[in-house]
Amino acid sequence: MRLYEVVDKKLKRVLTFQPVTRHQEVPYRIHFTTIGRFDNTDRTEVILSLEASYADTRVPRPIAIIWDASERAYVVRALLPKAPSLLRAPRDSFAYYAQRLYRPIDIPLRGGGTLEDVGAAQEFAVRRSRLAAGYKVRQTCNACPGVWEFKTWGLNFQRPQFSGYDCGQRFDAAGKRQRLLVRVDSAAAVRRGIRRALMNPLCG
Repeated sequence: MRLYEVVDKKLKRVLTFQPVTRHQEVPYRIHFTTIGRFDNTDRTEVILSLEASYADTRVPRPIAIIWDASERAYVVRALLPKAPSLLRAPRDSFAYYAQRLYRPIDIPLRGGGTLEDVGAAQEFAVRRSRLAAGYKVRQTCNACPGVWEFKTWGLNFQRPQFSGYDCGQRFDAAGKRQRLLVRVDSAAAVRRGIRRALMNPLCG
């Protein structure tokens, strides 16, 4: 993937980005998601995902192209740098193996360098200062109805140390974590779960 800017009415390449597939790994496709302003600055971010397509599922790893003022350059950042704390799936179920794919990994880049801590989700969407992600926690096959857990993660492109935290977590009076669990039997159910996570009032 290449990113260009218009400088003096000419195209200038400002970023080249290509993940490298290790031996026996599934190759990544770069999928465009959206472009907009998702933090408190006037800068525009490009939201993409690296998607590895397996035999029966796809697992997007959301990333962003942003302008880094300290480096005075465009850089690529992972949006889910931490492993989610999920309701544990039954061992040897489809959801159990899906949860293993959500863990952050390091992805080498052509020409040198590594994109670090690139976590995944089954589905995701972004809005200002937050990312909503859905994860399978109860499911026996890819096409089967199941239960997904939805989480809301904070986004801060200018101060990455404040990104990727679970800003929507709640606890009851006994200190037990409350989870946003949704029965998923259609794409519409996934969209409803994502919408509820995006509207979480705990995330500023």
